[in-house]
Amino acid sequence: MADDKEHLAATDYKSEMTADNAIEDNIRIFGNDTHKSKFPNNIDGLKMIHRRILWALHEHPKTQKEASLTGIVMKMHPHGDNSINDTISNLAQPFSNIIPLVFSDSNIGMYSGEPAAAARYVDVSESEAANDIFFKDVAESTFTYVPCESEEGMEPENFIPVIPTTLLIGSFGIAIGFKTDTPMMCIHELCQLTIEYVKLRTSDPEWEKKLQSSLAKYLIPDFPTYGLLRNRDELISAYKAGVFDCPIATDGVLKIGTDRIVFETIPYKKSFGPVMLDAGMQTRVKDSWINQHFQELDDHAGKKQGIMRGQYVCKVRRGENPFDLLDELKKRCQFTMAWKPSRLYVNEKGEKEEHTPFTLLDAWYIERHRSVLGELKQRLNKLIARFRELTALVIIADHADEVYKIFKNAETKEQTVPILCKRFKLTSFQAKFIAGLTLAQMTARGRADLLDDIEKVKKSINDLQQTFTHVPDVIISAVKKIDEKYSIKYPRKTQIPSYKGY
Repeated sequence: MADDKEHLAATDYKSEMTADNAIEDNIRIFGNDTHKSKFPNNIDGLKMIHRRILWALHEHPKTQKEASLTGIVMKMHPHGDNSINDTISNLAQPFSNIIPLVFSDSNIGMYSGEPAAAARYVDVSESEAANDIFFKDVAESTFTYVPCESEEGMEPENFIPVIPTTLLIGSFGIAIGFKTDTPMMCIHELCQLTIEYVKLRTSDPEWEKKLQSSLAKYLIPDFPTYGLLRNRDELISAYKAGVFDCPIATDGVLKIGTDRIVFETIPYKKSFGPVMLDAGMQTRVKDSWINQHFQELDDHAGKKQGIMRGQYVCKVRRGENPFDLLDELKKRCQFTMAWKPSRLYVNEKGEKEEHTPFTLLDAWYIERHRSVLGELKQRLNKLIARFRELTALVIIADHADEVYKIFKNAETKEQTVPILCKRFKLTSFQAKFIAGLTLAQMTARGRADLLDDIEKVKKSINDLQQTFTHVPDVIISAVKKIDEKYSIKYPRKTQIPSYKGY
């Protein structure tokens, strides 16, 4: 009886952990899970839901309804269909992404504020850019795969993109007690940054000391919608000094006429439609500042898909000078914004980490180097295996009659393996390969053709072995392909004015 009481005491939950400790432990576990879903990964820059959408599109590349894709994604991401639908549409919007990672020619929403069509009406497919960046020149066999959250199948823990997409993809997320708000970069400047980073890292022993001073000029942020960046010089100075959380000052784009002010864009972090609508409603409020100075504020942009600007016309009252009203109207329409980035990411363990652009480059490069090297090793192993197979076929071709007798006298193919090893000094791998062939396959090609193939394989092996010492060149080559293909198609949208004021 005493033994039973001691066993109960030893296994009793209350005797092992206090209520305070249990609550703290549960909050920590919940917090880590929240960070993993709300913060982007430090290698590919994607949140879990983004990665799962792109993976599902890659696995099912044909054009399909957004609702159908959502059903596939829910097998990995069992958190409701509405959030998945909204995220798919968002990934396809050119005014939300430097490069859209989902392709759709359906109604996926408009810059002026119109929402996307229902998921059952929207056609989506993998964008060419997403395939080129995340999959085309990447060995998927080098990914780390983990069980899906729904426990059905496996999914990549993170992608290993050919460019550091952590700096390309802006991300906003709030988890327990923390917020991440990462800036974006122009694709051309990101590629140039990556190329110079790899060159510096692999050619200069003191590369770490020179990173900030040499590469800070490439880190200027960009946004998907047209606008102006007001503090480029201040940002470069801060980046050179190792300060990466300094505020980024941006303006939208407007035009001024004799009797009107036309807003085309506001800073990326603001929603154009709602902001302008709120300002327009003030024309109906008697004695409000906008009512006193403007006849109307109205959206004349029309409802056209793919338009990257609005056209909100603010028509001034007779006798008013638009320039006298400009500063106050800009404030009311949130035309200028300064925001402070916060670069919080999660690593492969799901742990929260604070990064700088250069630590992100380091993390990406290590993984990319490992992936390229792993792919080269896999290719080399295949070539070596093929060399061994061809060598075995040559030996068999010289002794076709004897091999035929061995196969004829054996009861099973497995029985031929030790005999072939002993008689022709084949390895176990070679003997099993021969045992798996039919007699016709063994004798299909002549000795001369086989020897010719052996020489070709030997050359391929030699060329590949040379590549092992030039992995950085392989990485740079893939980055240049992306730069050449997409820099013209997706130029910088955020301009840097050479003047102050207006």
